[in-house]
Amino acid sequence: MSERSQQVVLSLLLPAALVLAGGSSLAGGGIQYPTQPDWISSDHDYATGCAFADLDRDGWPDLVVANGNDMNRERLIVYMNNGDGTFPTWPSWQSGDIDYHGHVSVGDVNGDGWPDVAVSVFLGAAGFSQKGHAKLYLNDGSGTLASTPSWSSQDTFYTFSLALGDPDGDGDLDLAVATGESYYHGPDKNRIYFNNGGALDTSPGWLSDELDHSMDVAWADMDVDGDLDLVFCNSLSPLRIYYNVGGTIQTSAGWTASSPATPNGNSLSVGDIDADGWPDLVFSDNSQLGGSGRFMAYFGDGAGNLGTSPGWQSENVGYVSGVVLCDVQGDGMKDVIGGSWWGAVRMYLNVNGTLDTTADFVSGTSSVVEALPLGDVDRSDLRGVSGETQAGDGVRRAFLLGAAPVVSVAAVVVDGVPLPASQYCFEPESGWISLAQAPLSTVAFDYTWTGSPDFAVSNWDSNLGNYLFLRRDPLAPAFCFGDGNGSACPCGNESGGGACQGCANSSGQGALVTAGGSASVAADDLVFDASNLLPSQPALLFAGLNALGGGDGIPFGDGLRCVGGSVARLGVRTPDSGGGASWGPGLAASGGWGAGDVRRFQVWYRDPAGPCGGGFNLSHGLELVFEP
Repeated sequence: MSERSQQVVLSLLLPAALVLAGGSSLAGGGIQYPTQPDWISSDHDYATGCAFADLDRDGWPDLVVANGNDMNRERLIVYMNNGDGTFPTWPSWQSGDIDYHGHVSVGDVNGDGWPDVAVSVFLGAAGFSQKGHAKLYLNDGSGTLASTPSWSSQDTFYTFSLALGDPDGDGDLDLAVATGESYYHGPDKNRIYFNNGGALDTSPGWLSDELDHSMDVAWADMDVDGDLDLVFCNSLSPLRIYYNVGGTIQTSAGWTASSPATPNGNSLSVGDIDADGWPDLVFSDNSQLGGSGRFMAYFGDGAGNLGTSPGWQSENVGYVSGVVLCDVQGDGMKDVIGGSWWGAVRMYLNVNGTLDTTADFVSGTSSVVEALPLGDVDRSDLRGVSGETQAGDGVRRAFLLGAAPVVSVAAVVVDGVPLPASQYCFEPESGWISLAQAPLSTVAFDYTWTGSPDFAVSNWDSNLGNYLFLRRDPLAPAFCFGDGNGSACPCGNESGGGACQGCANSSGQGALVTAGGSASVAADDLVFDASNLLPSQPALLFAGLNALGGGDGIPFGDGLRCVGGSVARLGVRTPDSGGGASWGPGLAASGGWGAGDVRRFQVWYRDPAGPCGGGFNLSHGLELVFEP
């Protein structure tokens, strides 16, 4: 270690100028989900569609499930949250009608402030010989859905999925429907039913030129031009995007995947996987009708175009099904959660924008997975964002919020004037929000999102119930991030909103540190793993009593010093070629902690070519309470 580095390390032992307790906390990296579900429903249906929604607006997400698939005519059901993050094992409500239900989409369609539920009816009452339709159950304004559909499409078609969105930019929710049935029947035109004054038209206002067997659909601003485009995942034909031009969805697909040419697409999800500011697309290619049996992703090129061939694919799983992009690790990067029929739930972690090809997590369950909705059902890590500002240009109406999944939107202020709630709508999982008024200069958002997304599993296996997997609280919650949401990094070298890392170093990344083992003093098995350090440059783990700067840190070198007060050095390591380093177990003697003590931890590391010229940088902080 150089003389200068030794001086910097020694300076960490000096008393801090400002020592304050507390600070915000955030889950650190790693997979913090159990391999077995925390909740299993007792009813055994052919569960298909599944979504979280706070139907009674008590602040706790409820679980909506549509049953039937192509096996039996069954009911739409709701498990109401008990108000503590738990659910009854039997449905709290069920519809008065039965159908071969497909998937669901939830949103406030009639603008009364209460969530409604749209449902695909895959088949008609006679089964495969009869077409289905789309329908909507309105909320009665007290948290209960109408017992029978409040709206149904006038035309009929086979449909397995649908999605609420706002293509015309008027602030209310329209309904896109994916149509077609690939086992026995020909393809069909996909549809949009527009919302007029809080009511959906019964006839479609848009039909695709192409005929497809479409199995899933999503709204997203794929070309980042400020309006919502329409994405379809197809069986026996390639994926397609219909672009929005001036508030009108084009009837001919503007993007068609070239590979695979004839997938057996099952489900899709949209999000920025490589963190370049452009949306990417992941889908499941089920092997039942000749698909590859893999999850695949197409990446944006940074100019509004999506690659026509997959830039990532998983190992061969087989009957892959539900898929969703979700920040599993709490590092601000989108990971993949995917299910399969008669199989497990898998997670593929994102490492600096690159997805692992082999699953990093495999559940201990085997079920026919259909849907994988996200929500913080136990409200374990709700985070408020106030005044998130984005630029307007007088045209853009669709914006992507800085963090998701979104729990609620409290305020939207357009050019300094609050926008009524009836003039905007949003989608929780991806975090898009659409406004009836295009900001000329700026728009500011107040909203709540969750850093601890739980996920449910709807099981199309009448021998099993539905599942809920709760994200565990981290061993050592993280704080003091170099992402611009707290103290500013020394030279504007923020690591990006939601990145949950330290300030950016010469590699463009911020250092990340996580804790493993346990908080037991007697076991002394606590370990720390750091990533995004500089290879071959020394790194020091240290502990202190306090969080500096109110938990937001204070500028120090090229980073933020988060920890101070009776600092203890816990060892210098030389990171490997990937920038990784580890400490522990056996740290108690150096740390000097006992049961009940609170310690904060941080990693200091050398960065001679760092952006601010300080020669060193730091990770974010971790906070841990020790046990006997």
